[in-house]
Amino acid sequence: MKKLVSLGLALVMCLALAIPAFASEEQFATENSSLVPTVEVELPASGVVILNPYKMSYTGDALDGLAKNAKDQILSNIFALTNKTQGANLKVKTTVTATAEGNVALEPKKAAIDAKDTANTVILKLTYGLVDTAAAKAPTTMSTKKADLQMTGEEQSLKDIVLGPSDGSKFTFIQFQFSGSANEKVETPWAESDTVGATFVFTFEPTTDAATTALSA
Repeated sequence: MKKLVSLGLALVMCLALAIPAFASEEQFATENSSLVPTVEVELPASGVVILNPYKMSYTGDALDGLAKNAKDQILSNIFALTNKTQGANLKVKTTVTATAEGNVALEPKKAAIDAKDTANTVILKLTYGLVDTAAAKAPTTMSTKKADLQMTGEEQSLKDIVLGPSDGSKFTFIQFQFSGSANEKVETPWAESDTVGATFVFTFEPTTDAATTALSA
């Protein structure tokens, strides 16, 4: 009888040991954020394009790349887009559309005006340059890293340029300047209402692409 009681107690103890402990649940959440750059750019302060078909001497204020007494048929200063973005490279996509007012007719393809042409024809070219050696201010002369585009009057795309980041006090730049020629033997004399210029549209995108180091014509 004692053996049976002992066996029964042993079985009860085994059953008690087999009862599982109640589970407990704890929660943990991560702290989530994104590390992205703040795009900071400064558009050109002014872009000047002067049609000078009779090669008069320019007597206005001297601007970067546009000196007093210049007589070019297309007079333009050097104006620059300034990249102040820190922490990441910046891809700049640019489209430009030439404007022609009055009797101006843009020549979209030929490098020179036809000798028999009597229309108010203008060849308008845009030179754009890359300044990737960080500076506090854009140089007043056009970079040797540059490309040219003859304007057609339609929307045109420039080469995409990837600018390196700013350190907060020195910046990178894209420079622009117009040049060209105008017909001197016109049937209708040139007038003050005859002008040329352009409208720019910029798109900015932080990128891991390598910074552009050269532009080819």
